Amino acid sequence: MNISIVKYVLFAAMRDKLILSLVVSSLLVVSMSFFLGSSAIVEQDQFALVYMVSTLRLLLVFGLVLFVIFFLRRSFDNKDIEYLLSRPVGRKSFIASYVFAFILLSLFFSLLAAIIIACVGHSYLGSGYALWCYSLCMELIIMSVAALFFGMVLSSPMSATLTTFAFYMLARLIGELLGIASDIYVGTSFEIMANSIKVISNFVPRFDLLTQSSWLLYGSEGVVGYALVTIQGITFTIILSCAAMIDLIRRQF
Repeated sequence: MNISIVKYVLFAAMRDKLILSLVVSSLLVVSMSFFLGSSAIVEQDQFALVYMVSTLRLLLVFGLVLFVIFFLRRSFDNKDIEYLLSRPVGRKSFIASYVFAFILLSLFFSLLAAIIIACVGHSYLGSGYALWCYSLCMELIIMSVAALFFGMVLSSPMSATLTTFAFYMLARLIGELLGIASDIYVGTSFEIMANSIKVISNFVPRFDLLTQSSWLLYGSEGVVGYALVTIQGITFTIILSCAAMIDLIRRQF
């Protein structure tokens, strides 16, 4: 890992106003949540909190993904990556530095979300608050590395963005798809599709089990533990990082 490359990525995030944009957008989400929560007949604060955390999670994921993909594509178009690789920096170290920089950004934004939620809903937070923040951090790390991989493989930033978002939606809906697949009778024409979904589920992170808004109000005892969140985060981060590294190693400049 090269510290200079890590600083280069972090400075690019500040230059592109990523941090400022997401901070301002997060404050707007909080304001909108209270405005919509005021329309509820009962439990207005709880409604506002659930709406806020759900929207905040999507905002941070989409913002980080868009930054990674378009930053990576601009670096290729401006020959920045070629210049960095011409220095005494190995390609493995290059990918490791990018991944570490994205991990730092994920930690910062998950901490930002944790502070906002603690300030707004401190009176209603349950025992699952810490787990929710931790799983959000893992979700951001996985998605940023996934954006790095798809940004490496696909030359078009639009294709890479759509593919990354499709990956995220699949990871979010995989639990529902598995539930539907388990109810399909054996011997029906949909059995092949159901078996395909079960196979695909082995290679997709279970985001449907992470960052559930209900944890903040009702706790997470007996639902999901830190072990599952950590294993998923480490496993898919390593897999996607290795895939991006293989693509960069095979790439001819």
